[in-house]
Amino acid sequence: GEIESKDTTLVSSLTRKSVALPEDRSRIQRALLRLRTYSFGSKFETQRRRVAITLGFIAFTTLIGLVLDDIGKVVDLIGSVCGSMIAFAFPCWAYFKLFPDRRSSPFSIISSALLVLGLVLIPLGVALTVLF
Repeated sequence: GEIESKDTTLVSSLTRKSVALPEDRSRIQRALLRLRTYSFGSKFETQRRRVAITLGFIAFTTLIGLVLDDIGKVVDLIGSVCGSMIAFAFPCWAYFKLFPDRRSSPFSIISSALLVLGLVLIPLGVALTVLF
């Protein structure tokens, strides 16, 4: 649309010039700010959040490594959660997202049942993995 044509015009005008003029710099900055779709807040807040999440993952995996003496339990837990999600929940969720207008079709009813089954199997698989 209009944004794509403006971005295309901006890129083509920058490739023709070897030095960006001050008015082009402000246009470039505005275009780059529009492209920051996944960044919330300032650059510092985004970087701080990324570092906190990374440190959280490292601390969590270190804790698991210190507490568990058998990595097989971790693999079993991951398999029980991810297997049910991949086999049941994600395909049904994708069907609902791709075809929102077909809520009353037979496939929608089957997808709803499979989604519920998948969401029931996840805690059941986790419980059985922890117990046995």
